[in-house]
Amino acid sequence: MRLRMSAEVAARMACVACRKARVRRCARIQIPLATPPCPHGGARSTSYHALNSMDIAHDLQVIAAQEHTLVFPQFDADRAWQVGAYLHEVAKARGIPVAIDVRTFGQPLFFSLLDGATPDNIDWVRRKSNTVAHFRRSSYAIGLKLQQAGGTLADKHALAAAEYASHGGAFPLTVAHAGVIGSITVSGLPQRADHELVVEALCAHLGHDYSKLALAKA
Repeated sequence: MRLRMSAEVAARMACVACRKARVRRCARIQIPLATPPCPHGGARSTSYHALNSMDIAHDLQVIAAQEHTLVFPQFDADRAWQVGAYLHEVAKARGIPVAIDVRTFGQPLFFSLLDGATPDNIDWVRRKSNTVAHFRRSSYAIGLKLQQAGGTLADKHALAAAEYASHGGAFPLTVAHAGVIGSITVSGLPQRADHELVVEALCAHLGHDYSKLALAKA
């Protein structure tokens, strides 16, 4: 006897097939590959590939150098707008669907949601910036350190996934003689690309050569 498949089950199966068709495989990168929304209404899929321990150690050294170098002599609301607007223009020119957030802790100063970005990106911005606020480090650095340790924010630091994210894209906003006072966050690309877009913008704004601070191409 034939059984008629319900519309809900058919949609779920289509979403699974849709996600599988979009997963890109490569030898040894750890970047989560952001994909377009599923046409059947399913959630975006994310694919992870593990970096080896030497790659992680090298990336952490580079990120530490980025954080040490990319320091503002002073910072105010006008400077926040300039950095945010630069990121917006770069993303718009490249057709990148991202959310952009610049804030001091507890005070949002710039926010932009480009065409194609979603409310989900807004929540990723919030959780990644919370991670910078907690650790005073880039969210990508925290994620790589957790990967080294084989743990998560929940089991290593008792931080809820609903409030914190260890994916790349939030970078500490550091001011000379004041330390980390906030974060600059991008969400919408694979995490490594989110992180590097912020670094590229900070290099342009602060007059540093991005090629000397960039992470290796994955």
